[in-house]
Amino acid sequence: MENPQHVGVSLHSVQKLLYQLNRDPDIRRRYDNDFNYLVETYDLAEEEIATIRKLNLGSLYVMAANGQILVHYAGLLGIAWP
Repeated sequence: MENPQHVGVSLHSVQKLLYQLNRDPDIRRRYDNDFNYLVETYDLAEEEIATIRKLNLGSLYVMAANGQILVHYAGLLGIAWP
């Protein structure tokens, strides 16, 4: 079972990555060209890495990622957000 203290830190890291993807073209290039290297620089759980890799917005939402960040991330990916 995941350490409950890690969950808060990890969620913060997920949101930080998504926020930076929306704002920083260099981070976006790394996401596109070297995903594994990029995610190693964040404190992410394996499940979170897999969810981000699969572009699973529903799972990110269930993980409690900030809705505003997800809206912008969906737009960045060209995914309609109802």
